[in-house]
Amino acid sequence: MPRGRSNAAGWWLVVVALAGCAATEERGRGAQFDNIALAYETAIRWSDFERAAGVAGVKGADKEALQQLKQVKVISYDRVSAEVSPEGTQIRQIVQIEYTLETSMKLRRIVDQQGWQFDTTQKRWVLVTGLPDFLGNQ
Repeated sequence: MPRGRSNAAGWWLVVVALAGCAATEERGRGAQFDNIALAYETAIRWSDFERAAGVAGVKGADKEALQQLKQVKVISYDRVSAEVSPEGTQIRQIVQIEYTLETSMKLRRIVDQQGWQFDTTQKRWVLVTGLPDFLGNQ
């Protein structure tokens, strides 16, 4: 086989291998998002907002705000839609949450527009939009 064709074939294999690695990495990120989103959803469903903040990597969730959320009792959490960025590092997810406050039996509903981003430094998904604003929806 002529030398030039061998090198071309070698580069083609490298390109195919890199594309395969990128696809595998993206699938890995997708699976990791599914796991984190499910753990976050479970924590929200149980009204465990401190755990939800930790699972989602939410920065700045202060103790006082988390204490105020103890009056929130989540009834349902339904994913409405999700949109993944072309590079697979950002996800916009819309969730509808029904809940009550301990001080009232009134059923409340909030549409939470979540913005998730894959943090390459931490190698994990982070909820950049923060916890739902349950108390601002009174």
